[in-house]
Formats: sequence, C-alpha cells, structure tokens
Amino acid sequence: MHDNSGYNDSSNNGASESAREFEEMLNQHRLYYLDLGKVDEIFTYYLTKNDFRKARKLIELAVKIHPSSSELFFKHAKLLYENSDFNGSLKEIDQALYLSPMQPEYLWFKSEILSQLDKYEEAIELLEGLFIYTDQPSEVYLQMGNIAQICSRLPESEAYYRKALDLHPEYEEALFELAFLLESEDKLVDSKDLYEAYLEKNPYATMVWYNLGILLKKLGNYEKAIEAFDYALIIQEKFHAAHFQKGILLQESFRYEEALQVFLEAAAISKEDVHTLYHIAECFENLEAYREAFRYYKKVLDLDDQYVDAWIGMGACQEKKENFIQAIHYYEKGRQIDDDNSDICLSLAICEYKLGNKQNAYSQLNNALTIDSSEASLWQDWAQFLFEQDNVEGAIMFLEEGLKFVDQRAAVLYQCSAYCLLGGKIEQGATFLENALILDYDNHYLLFHYGEALRSNKLVLTLIKQYS
Repeated sequence: MHDNSGYNDSSNNGASESAREFEEMLNQHRLYYLDLGKVDEIFTYYLTKNDFRKARKLIELAVKIHPSSSELFFKHAKLLYENSDFNGSLKEIDQALYLSPMQPEYLWFKSEILSQLDKYEEAIELLEGLFIYTDQPSEVYLQMGNIAQICSRLPESEAYYRKALDLHPEYEEALFELAFLLESEDKLVDSKDLYEAYLEKNPYATMVWYNLGILLKKLGNYEKAIEAFDYALIIQEKFHAAHFQKGILLQESFRYEEALQVFLEAAAISKEDVHTLYHIAECFENLEAYREAFRYYKKVLDLDDQYVDAWIGMGACQEKKENFIQAIHYYEKGRQIDDDNSDICLSLAICEYKLGNKQNAYSQLNNALTIDSSEASLWQDWAQFLFEQDNVEGAIMFLEEGLKFVDQRAAVLYQCSAYCLLGGKIEQGATFLENALILDYDNHYLLFHYGEALRSNKLVLTLIKQYS
C-alpha cells in the first residue's frame, strides 16, 4: 500500500518521536497544527508498524486541519480499501478527485475500488479516459485486464492483456498476468506456448525461464523443467528460488545425489533458509547418510523449533538406525507441536511395535486412523510394515479393512493383490488385480512396486494384457 523501501533508521527515529508527540496530543484531547510533511512522516511510520488504526485516526484529524488536501483523502481511501470498506473508500477517492480532477493516480485507484464493488463497466470507462493522459497505454490495458479478472470477466481480461503485449511485446508483467490467467483456466499448454514464444525473442528473461520451469513441472515434464531452471541459473547464478525448485524436481525424481548438490548450492546463497536445509537433510536421509541428515535436521530446528517435519526427520533417522526409544522421543516432540498429525502416530505405532509394546502400537495406530481413516497411505504403510514382519495374513486383512474407508481404492487394491499373490492366495489376488485394473489401468506398475517377483507371473501378465 505504501513504499517504505527508503525508510532508514535515522528517519524512523525522527518519525517515532513525531508519532509519540501526536499520540500525546490525542491523549490530552488537544488539536494543534500539523503540516502535511509531518503528517506524511507519521503516516508512513504507522504503516511500517502495521498500525492502521492510528494511521486512520491521524488522517481523520489531518483532514480537519487541511480540508483542501486531496492527498489526505487519497490516503484515507487507501486505508478504508485495506479494511475492505469499499463504499467508504469510494466516497473518499471521489472527494480527492473533486479537489484534484483527472489525477491519474486517483482515477487508477478508483477503478480498483469500482471493481471490488463489481461495477465493471464504470471501472473500464474510467480507465479508457486515461489513454489521453498517458504515453504508456500498455499499462492502462494491463490495469483493464486486472479489473476484468477481479470482476470474473476472463475473456475480456485475456483480450486486454494481449493488447498490452501487442503494444509492448517485452512487457513481462503483462506476460505473467496473461500466463497466470491461462493457467487458472487450465490452459497450461497455451501458457507454455506463450512463455516459449516470448523467450525466442527475449532469451535472457530470467523470471520467464523460472516461471516456465514451474509450469513445466505442473505439466509433468520434469526434464524440460530442470532445463528451464538451468537457463535461469546461467543468466543469474545466485538465483536461490531456481536452485531450490530444481532441487525439488531432482528429489521427486529420486535423483538424491544430484538434488543434494543443488540444495547445497541454494544453501550457500541463503544460509538460513530452513526449507533448503530441510531438503538437504531429506536427501542425506534418502542416501542413508543418517548422521549428516540428523545434523541438518538439527540446523533447521535451531532456526525454527516449530518445524514439525524436521522433528519427524530426526525421529526417522533414529528409527532407521533401530534406535527406537530415541526415535519415539523425537516423534513425540513433533506431536507436541502438531497433535493432529496422523503420520507421527503411525511412526510411533511402528516404533512401539518393534520395541515389543504391541498394546501401545495398536493404540497409536488407532490414533492415526481416528485422525484420518480416509488417508490411504496410513493403511498401506502399516500393511507394508506387517508384510515386512512376515505377517502376510495380517497385512491383507488390514488392507481389506482399509478399502471400506479410502478414496484411492486402486492403489490399495494393487497392494492387496500383490500380497495375496505372493502369499499363495492366487484366486483372491487375481480378483483384487482385476478390480484394480478396471479402476486404474495406467497405474498397474504399482503391483510390481509391492511385488517385484510378479513381473514374470504368467497370470499377472495375462490379466494386464487383457485389460490393456
């Protein structure tokens, strides 16, 4: 709402003293003269403190002293707008325009107020009047596109953004607004084509490469997304967000060593970014370097002791080293922060079971399912744990019970089929497999995730071919 980028400590100290004097005046119910410069100084100070109540009180009193100052009415209009009082804001901006007719900044802001009141035609008509006052009509078209979008006039919004780009082909802000609009309409490919066409003419547009990478990730094209982030990093080497997003893609592709190197580069740029440090820890954990993983999880918690996933990570490192008592300690630390976390309860259940405390284990498992019985991963992870404990019958029965609750039935059916077939329950396994193939053939590879040996099973191959 207000640019305070040049507001330094010395000016802040002076403004603080001016604000103190003003508040003392209010407390003593005295009204004395405040020049406009002093008002602006105190107003800016209040905004830096996010104290909108005092800012509004200041402007209300200042208007009484300077009733012909259009800028004060403009400031008041913006405060009311921030408080979602759009009718009050409109009244104040109209007074500002009465005192300073055809002031472009006021007209611009009035169009935003009108859009919030769903007065689309009035807002557009107002902006059309600005063309004769500006030498940058592309900016007016951009604002018209924003207004149309606020008023849910998406075809008009797209048209205005395209006009802005036609007039100013290198206008990145218009490009991004149009691309985001297309994405919101699920036109991801159109958005991708827009970025690529722009980059053909402007190959050094760092943020365009970055946004293209984000979009390609949404489209599932990870290799092209990584390539886009690489181009952004060639142009701007110390681009933390591009390093971070590239690392995420590599991590999600199970390329943990590469991801680790990228996250370490990101951490060198932003040394105290907890999310980067967390992903470094995750990569070390997935590489089974538990000592380093634990060290980085601790770094996260030194910066933010409320970071639940880091407590879980520390617990997981101890669990994988079979230090189950220590693992429970860290999981409990996480649960103290988030007592509604079903994953923590499940992890506690597994640790308790491995310690031989089966009653505690089933109690924690029940807690996890009470929190969210529709979460398929809870049923699947516990079943996998039972299967790894050679309790095949228990794993199958647990998954069958889970089928009554979960929405992602196909994944559970594939897992259940695998366990049945591996456990010698051929007919039952074939039935589960057929049901899974009918529901979601494309993900039939999940069967082999739970039973690699089934890749050469003739019955399995016949059924998969039958439903292809």
